[in-house]
Amino acid sequence: MVSLFNKLQRGGLLASGQRAGAVTDTIRSFSGRNLRSTRRGKSVVNFNIPYLPQHEKLRTAEVRFLRHPDNNANSRRYKFRIHIRKNGKIAGKFVVRQRCVAQGEYDVFDVTDIVRPWINSYHGNISLQIRVSKKLQRQTLVALKDTSLQSTSLIVLYLEDSEFLKNMYTSFTEDDIAEHSTHRAKRDLSLKENQHMGTDIFDVLSNSTILTKFRVRRDSKKNRRRRTRKNRKWFRTGRKENCQIYDFEVDFNAIGWGQWIIHPKRFNSRFCFGQCPSPIDVKYKPTNHAMLQTLMRMKRPNVAPLPCCVPTRLSPVSMLYFEYDEIVVRHHEDMVADECGCR
Repeated sequence: MVSLFNKLQRGGLLASGQRAGAVTDTIRSFSGRNLRSTRRGKSVVNFNIPYLPQHEKLRTAEVRFLRHPDNNANSRRYKFRIHIRKNGKIAGKFVVRQRCVAQGEYDVFDVTDIVRPWINSYHGNISLQIRVSKKLQRQTLVALKDTSLQSTSLIVLYLEDSEFLKNMYTSFTEDDIAEHSTHRAKRDLSLKENQHMGTDIFDVLSNSTILTKFRVRRDSKKNRRRRTRKNRKWFRTGRKENCQIYDFEVDFNAIGWGQWIIHPKRFNSRFCFGQCPSPIDVKYKPTNHAMLQTLMRMKRPNVAPLPCCVPTRLSPVSMLYFEYDEIVVRHHEDMVADECGCR
Protein backbone atom coordinates (compact mmCIF):
# COMPACT_ATOMS: atom_id res chain seq x y z
CA MET A 1 0.00 0.00 0.00
CA VAL A 2 2.91 2.33 0.63
CA SER A 3 4.19 1.76 -2.93
CA LEU A 4 0.67 2.39 -4.26
CA PHE A 5 0.52 5.57 -2.18
CA ASN A 6 3.83 6.78 -3.62
CA LYS A 7 2.67 5.89 -7.12
CA LEU A 8 -0.51 7.90 -6.59
CA GLN A 9 1.53 10.85 -5.35
CA ARG A 10 3.54 10.75 -8.58
CA GLY A 11 0.38 10.67 -10.69
CA GLY A 12 0.74 7.02 -11.75
CA LEU A 13 -1.72 5.19 -14.00
CA LEU A 14 -3.91 2.20 -13.26
CA ALA A 15 -3.85 -0.98 -15.31
CA SER A 16 -6.78 0.41 -17.28
CA GLY A 17 -4.60 3.36 -18.35
CA GLN A 18 -6.57 5.89 -16.31
CA ARG A 19 -5.06 8.24 -13.77
CA ALA A 20 -5.86 7.06 -10.24
CA GLY A 21 -7.10 10.43 -8.99
CA ALA A 22 -9.63 10.63 -11.82
CA VAL A 23 -11.51 7.45 -10.87
CA THR A 24 -10.94 6.96 -7.15
CA ASP A 25 -10.41 8.70 -3.84
CA THR A 26 -10.14 5.57 -1.67
CA ILE A 27 -7.89 2.54 -2.21
CA ARG A 28 -8.11 -0.70 -0.23
CA SER A 29 -6.03 -3.83 -0.76
CA PHE A 30 -6.34 -7.40 0.55
CA SER A 31 -3.65 -10.06 0.40
CA GLY A 32 -4.32 -13.39 -1.25
CA ARG A 33 -3.80 -16.68 0.55
CA ASN A 34 -2.26 -19.54 -1.42
CA LEU A 35 -4.32 -22.71 -1.02
CA ARG A 36 -3.45 -26.28 -1.97
CA SER A 37 -3.27 -27.01 -5.67
CA THR A 38 -6.10 -28.71 -7.48
CA ARG A 39 -5.83 -32.19 -8.96
CA ARG A 40 -4.93 -30.66 -12.32
CA GLY A 41 -1.88 -28.98 -10.81
CA LYS A 42 -3.34 -25.47 -10.87
CA SER A 43 -2.68 -23.23 -7.89
CA VAL A 44 -5.59 -21.60 -6.07
CA VAL A 45 -5.46 -18.13 -4.50
CA ASN A 46 -8.18 -16.99 -2.09
CA PHE A 47 -9.07 -13.34 -1.41
CA ASN A 48 -11.33 -12.56 1.55
CA ILE A 49 -13.01 -9.17 1.20
CA PRO A 50 -14.62 -8.08 4.49
CA TYR A 51 -17.72 -5.95 4.87
CA LEU A 52 -17.06 -2.45 3.49
CA PRO A 53 -18.77 0.86 4.40
CA GLN A 54 -22.08 1.27 2.58
CA HIS A 55 -21.22 4.73 1.21
CA GLU A 56 -18.16 3.39 -0.67
CA LYS A 57 -18.77 2.50 -4.32
CA LEU A 58 -16.34 0.39 -6.35
CA ARG A 59 -14.96 2.00 -9.49
CA THR A 60 -12.07 -0.30 -10.48
CA ALA A 61 -10.64 -3.61 -9.21
CA GLU A 62 -7.25 -5.15 -9.97
CA VAL A 63 -5.66 -8.49 -9.14
CA ARG A 64 -1.88 -8.23 -8.79
CA PHE A 65 0.49 -11.20 -8.90
CA LEU A 66 4.08 -10.76 -7.74
CA ARG A 67 6.35 -11.63 -10.66
CA HIS A 68 9.10 -14.21 -10.24
CA PRO A 69 12.49 -12.38 -10.18
CA ASP A 70 13.86 -14.66 -12.93
CA ASN A 71 11.09 -13.68 -15.34
CA ASN A 72 10.84 -10.52 -17.41
CA ALA A 73 7.71 -8.44 -17.73
CA ASN A 74 5.56 -9.36 -20.72
CA SER A 75 2.07 -8.75 -22.03
CA ARG A 76 1.11 -12.35 -22.74
CA ARG A 77 -2.49 -13.42 -22.67
CA TYR A 78 -3.45 -15.61 -19.71
CA LYS A 79 -6.49 -17.55 -18.66
CA PHE A 80 -7.78 -18.18 -15.15
CA ARG A 81 -11.07 -19.00 -13.44
CA ILE A 82 -12.73 -16.99 -10.68
CA HIS A 83 -15.25 -18.38 -8.19
CA ILE A 84 -17.11 -15.86 -6.03
CA ARG A 85 -18.32 -17.21 -2.70
CA LYS A 86 -20.98 -15.71 -0.47
CA ASN A 87 -21.49 -17.22 2.99
CA GLY A 88 -19.24 -20.12 1.99
CA LYS A 89 -21.33 -21.03 -1.08
CA ILE A 90 -20.38 -20.46 -4.70
CA ALA A 91 -22.42 -17.51 -5.99
CA GLY A 92 -20.78 -17.02 -9.38
CA LYS A 93 -18.27 -18.59 -11.77
CA PHE A 94 -16.27 -16.66 -14.36
CA VAL A 95 -13.50 -17.32 -16.86
CA VAL A 96 -11.00 -14.53 -17.53
CA ARG A 97 -8.85 -14.35 -20.68
CA GLN A 98 -6.76 -11.21 -20.50
CA ARG A 99 -3.36 -9.72 -21.18
CA CYS A 100 -1.55 -8.63 -18.07
CA VAL A 101 -0.16 -5.14 -17.55
CA ALA A 102 3.29 -5.00 -15.98
CA GLN A 103 3.58 -2.43 -13.21
CA GLY A 104 6.84 -2.56 -11.29
CA GLU A 105 7.28 -6.05 -9.87
CA TYR A 106 3.62 -6.99 -10.37
CA ASP A 107 1.57 -8.40 -13.24
CA VAL A 108 -1.82 -6.73 -13.08
CA PHE A 109 -5.25 -7.89 -14.33
CA ASP A 110 -8.40 -5.77 -14.44
CA VAL A 111 -11.33 -7.65 -12.84
CA THR A 112 -13.69 -4.68 -12.47
CA ASP A 113 -16.58 -6.09 -14.51
CA ILE A 114 -16.59 -9.32 -12.49
CA VAL A 115 -16.17 -7.88 -8.99
CA ARG A 116 -18.06 -4.58 -9.12
CA PRO A 117 -21.66 -5.93 -8.92
CA TRP A 118 -20.79 -8.04 -5.88
CA ILE A 119 -18.97 -5.27 -4.04
CA ASN A 120 -21.60 -2.60 -4.69
CA SER A 121 -24.53 -4.94 -3.96
CA TYR A 122 -23.20 -6.70 -0.86
CA HIS A 123 -20.59 -4.11 0.23
CA GLY A 124 -17.96 -6.79 0.26
CA ASN A 125 -18.32 -9.66 2.71
CA ILE A 126 -17.42 -12.09 -0.08
CA SER A 127 -14.41 -14.18 -1.11
CA LEU A 128 -12.78 -14.71 -4.50
CA GLN A 129 -11.05 -17.96 -5.40
CA ILE A 130 -8.79 -17.73 -8.44
CA ARG A 131 -7.47 -20.85 -10.17
CA VAL A 132 -4.15 -19.86 -11.72
CA SER A 133 -3.08 -21.65 -14.91
CA LYS A 134 0.34 -23.33 -15.08
CA LYS A 135 1.50 -20.74 -17.61
CA LEU A 136 0.70 -17.84 -15.26
CA GLN A 137 1.97 -19.82 -12.29
CA ARG A 138 5.42 -20.14 -13.90
CA GLN A 139 5.49 -16.38 -14.48
CA THR A 140 4.51 -15.41 -10.92
CA LEU A 141 5.49 -16.32 -7.37
CA VAL A 142 2.19 -18.12 -6.70
CA ALA A 143 3.40 -21.26 -4.95
CA LEU A 144 2.32 -24.73 -6.07
CA LYS A 145 2.92 -26.48 -2.74
CA ASP A 146 4.23 -23.89 -0.30
CA THR A 147 1.17 -22.30 1.34
CA SER A 148 3.30 -20.22 3.72
CA LEU A 149 3.70 -17.43 1.15
CA GLN A 150 0.82 -15.17 2.07
CA SER A 151 1.58 -11.95 0.21
CA THR A 152 2.51 -12.91 -3.35
CA SER A 153 -0.81 -11.57 -4.67
CA LEU A 154 -3.17 -8.69 -3.94
CA ILE A 155 -6.63 -7.57 -4.90
CA VAL A 156 -6.78 -3.78 -5.00
CA LEU A 157 -10.14 -2.00 -4.83
CA TYR A 158 -10.37 1.58 -6.11
CA LEU A 159 -13.47 3.06 -4.50
CA GLU A 160 -15.23 6.40 -4.33
CA ASP A 161 -16.16 8.04 -1.03
CA SER A 162 -16.16 11.79 -1.64
CA GLU A 163 -18.05 12.47 1.61
CA PHE A 164 -15.48 10.82 3.91
CA LEU A 165 -13.87 13.94 5.38
CA LYS A 166 -17.24 15.72 5.56
CA ASN A 167 -18.73 12.81 7.51
CA MET A 168 -15.69 12.67 9.80
CA TYR A 169 -15.94 16.42 10.40
CA THR A 170 -19.65 16.18 11.20
CA SER A 171 -19.11 13.28 13.58
CA PHE A 172 -16.19 15.04 15.27
CA THR A 173 -18.02 18.35 15.74
CA GLU A 174 -21.21 16.64 16.97
CA ASP A 175 -19.22 14.74 19.60
CA ASP A 176 -17.49 17.96 20.61
CA ILE A 177 -20.81 19.82 20.94
CA ALA A 178 -22.30 16.94 22.95
CA GLU A 179 -19.28 16.92 25.28
CA HIS A 180 -19.50 20.70 25.72
CA SER A 181 -23.24 20.47 26.48
CA THR A 182 -22.63 17.74 29.08
CA HIS A 183 -19.88 19.81 30.73
CA ARG A 184 -22.14 22.88 30.80
CA ALA A 185 -25.04 20.90 32.28
CA LYS A 186 -22.79 19.55 35.05
CA ARG A 187 -21.51 23.05 35.79
CA ASP A 188 -25.05 24.47 35.98
CA LEU A 189 -26.12 21.62 38.27
CA SER A 190 -23.15 22.29 40.56
CA LEU A 191 -24.03 25.99 40.78
CA LYS A 192 -27.65 25.18 41.62
CA GLU A 193 -26.57 22.80 44.37
CA ASN A 194 -24.33 25.44 45.91
CA GLN A 195 -27.08 28.03 45.77
CA HIS A 196 -29.53 25.57 47.32
CA MET A 197 -27.15 25.11 50.27
CA GLY A 198 -27.37 28.84 50.91
CA THR A 199 -23.82 29.55 49.82
CA ASP A 200 -23.05 31.96 47.04
CA ILE A 201 -20.05 30.45 45.31
CA PHE A 202 -19.12 33.72 43.67
CA ASP A 203 -18.95 35.50 47.05
CA VAL A 204 -16.73 32.75 48.41
CA LEU A 205 -14.34 33.01 45.47
CA SER A 206 -14.21 36.80 45.57
CA ASN A 207 -13.11 36.74 49.22
CA SER A 208 -10.31 34.23 48.65
CA THR A 209 -6.91 34.18 46.98
CA ILE A 210 -8.20 31.58 44.53
CA LEU A 211 -9.95 34.16 42.37
CA THR A 212 -6.88 36.41 42.43
CA LYS A 213 -4.62 33.59 41.21
CA PHE A 214 -7.18 32.63 38.58
CA ARG A 215 -7.32 36.22 37.29
CA VAL A 216 -3.54 36.50 37.14
CA ARG A 217 -3.29 33.21 35.24
CA ARG A 218 -6.06 34.25 32.87
CA ASP A 219 -4.50 37.68 32.27
CA SER A 220 -1.11 36.13 31.53
CA LYS A 221 -2.70 33.79 29.00
CA LYS A 222 -4.42 36.75 27.33
CA ASN A 223 -1.14 38.64 27.15
CA ARG A 224 0.57 35.63 25.57
CA ARG A 225 -2.21 35.37 23.00
CA ARG A 226 -1.91 39.10 22.20
CA ARG A 227 1.85 38.79 21.73
CA THR A 228 1.42 35.76 19.49
CA ARG A 229 -1.16 37.52 17.37
CA LYS A 230 1.07 40.59 17.11
CA ASN A 231 3.84 38.49 15.67
CA ARG A 232 1.57 37.03 13.01
CA LYS A 233 1.81 39.10 9.89
CA TRP A 234 -1.73 38.33 8.80
CA PHE A 235 -3.19 39.36 12.17
CA ARG A 236 -1.42 42.70 12.56
CA THR A 237 -4.03 45.39 13.22
CA GLY A 238 -3.68 48.76 11.57
CA ARG A 239 -2.01 47.33 8.48
CA LYS A 240 -4.30 46.74 5.55
CA GLU A 241 -2.56 44.01 3.60
CA ASN A 242 -3.92 43.14 0.18
CA CYS A 243 -5.24 39.66 -0.53
CA GLN A 244 -2.39 37.13 -0.44
CA ILE A 245 -1.50 33.58 0.59
CA TYR A 246 -0.08 32.61 3.99
CA ASP A 247 1.37 29.43 5.46
CA PHE A 248 -0.98 27.39 7.64
CA GLU A 249 0.15 24.10 9.17
CA VAL A 250 -2.56 21.53 9.84
CA ASP A 251 -1.54 19.18 12.68
CA PHE A 252 -3.74 16.08 12.88
CA ASN A 253 -2.44 15.25 16.36
CA ALA A 254 -3.69 18.63 17.59
CA ILE A 255 -7.25 18.01 16.37
CA GLY A 256 -7.40 14.41 17.61
CA TRP A 257 -7.08 12.60 14.27
CA GLY A 258 -3.43 11.59 14.60
CA GLN A 259 -4.20 8.11 15.97
CA TRP A 260 -5.70 6.84 12.73
CA ILE A 261 -3.93 9.01 10.13
CA ILE A 262 -0.58 7.41 9.31
CA HIS A 263 0.77 9.97 6.84
CA PRO A 264 1.01 12.89 6.64
CA LYS A 265 0.77 13.81 10.32
CA ARG A 266 0.95 17.48 9.34
CA PHE A 267 1.04 19.50 6.13
CA ASN A 268 1.00 23.12 4.96
CA SER A 269 -2.60 23.75 3.89
CA ARG A 270 -2.07 27.54 3.44
CA PHE A 271 -4.89 30.10 3.53
CA CYS A 272 -5.91 33.38 1.93
CA PHE A 273 -6.28 36.62 3.86
CA GLY A 274 -6.33 40.35 3.19
CA GLN A 275 -8.37 43.07 1.58
CA CYS A 276 -9.56 43.13 -1.98
CA PRO A 277 -8.66 46.56 -3.41
CA SER A 278 -11.25 48.70 -5.11
CA PRO A 279 -11.22 48.64 -8.06
CA ILE A 280 -9.93 45.07 -8.24
CA ASP A 281 -6.73 44.48 -10.13
CA VAL A 282 -6.88 41.69 -12.73
CA LYS A 283 -4.00 39.90 -10.92
CA TYR A 284 -6.56 38.88 -8.28
CA LYS A 285 -8.52 37.03 -10.98
CA PRO A 286 -11.92 38.43 -10.02
CA THR A 287 -15.14 36.96 -11.33
CA ASN A 288 -17.55 39.12 -13.33
CA HIS A 289 -19.73 39.28 -10.24
CA ALA A 290 -16.84 40.58 -8.10
CA MET A 291 -15.94 43.27 -10.66
CA LEU A 292 -19.54 44.52 -10.82
CA GLN A 293 -19.73 44.44 -7.02
CA THR A 294 -16.69 46.75 -6.69
CA LEU A 295 -17.99 49.10 -9.40
CA MET A 296 -21.31 49.43 -7.58
CA ARG A 297 -19.48 50.08 -4.29
CA MET A 298 -17.54 52.93 -5.92
CA LYS A 299 -20.85 54.65 -6.72
CA ARG A 300 -22.80 53.50 -3.65
CA PRO A 301 -20.42 52.43 -0.83
CA ASN A 302 -23.08 50.90 1.41
CA VAL A 303 -24.84 48.82 -1.19
CA ALA A 304 -22.68 45.70 -0.66
CA PRO A 305 -19.49 44.56 1.12
CA LEU A 306 -16.13 44.25 -0.58
CA PRO A 307 -15.39 40.98 -2.37
CA CYS A 308 -13.69 38.37 -0.20
CA CYS A 309 -10.14 37.04 -0.41
CA VAL A 310 -10.53 33.31 -1.07
CA PRO A 311 -8.59 30.41 -2.64
CA THR A 312 -9.10 30.34 -6.39
CA ARG A 313 -6.98 27.25 -7.02
CA LEU A 314 -6.68 24.25 -4.71
CA SER A 315 -4.62 21.09 -4.96
CA PRO A 316 -5.30 17.60 -3.55
CA VAL A 317 -3.52 15.60 -0.85
CA SER A 318 -3.23 11.80 -0.66
CA MET A 319 -3.23 10.30 2.83
CA LEU A 320 -2.60 6.92 4.48
CA TYR A 321 -5.17 5.84 7.07
CA PHE A 322 -5.41 2.96 9.53
CA GLU A 323 -9.00 1.67 9.49
CA TYR A 324 -10.41 -1.57 10.85
CA ASP A 325 -6.93 -3.19 11.15
CA GLU A 326 -6.00 -2.36 7.56
CA ILE A 327 -4.13 0.39 5.72
CA VAL A 328 -6.22 2.52 3.37
CA VAL A 329 -5.13 5.15 0.86
CA ARG A 330 -7.50 8.11 0.44
CA HIS A 331 -7.17 10.90 -2.10
CA HIS A 332 -8.78 14.21 -1.01
CA GLU A 333 -9.43 17.06 -3.40
CA ASP A 334 -9.25 20.78 -2.51
CA MET A 335 -6.91 20.41 0.48
CA VAL A 336 -4.14 22.98 -0.18
CA ALA A 337 -4.63 26.60 -1.25
CA ASP A 338 -2.32 27.30 -4.21
CA GLU A 339 -3.62 30.68 -5.34
CA CYS A 340 -5.70 33.51 -3.91
CA GLY A 341 -8.14 35.87 -5.55
CA CYS A 342 -11.15 38.09 -4.94
CA ARG A 343 -14.63 36.66 -5.29
